[in-house]
Amino acid sequence: MIEDVLTAWIAGYAGTRVMEPVSKKLYELESAQAREKGRRRTPRGRDHRTSSQRRRSSA
Repeated sequence: MIEDVLTAWIAGYAGTRVMEPVSKKLYELESAQAREKGRRRTPRGRDHRTSSQRRRSSA
């Protein structure tokens, strides 16, 4: 049991250390338009604008 806990802890730590630079690089590569769209979303992931506002901005 202790071995499993230790293995899980090491794997979680290693995964986090590997993903940090990957996440930073993906953020750098993301377009400003995509970032702005993400900022407009609500915590549930839905766009808070009305459908008519979305149609106008995409045209």
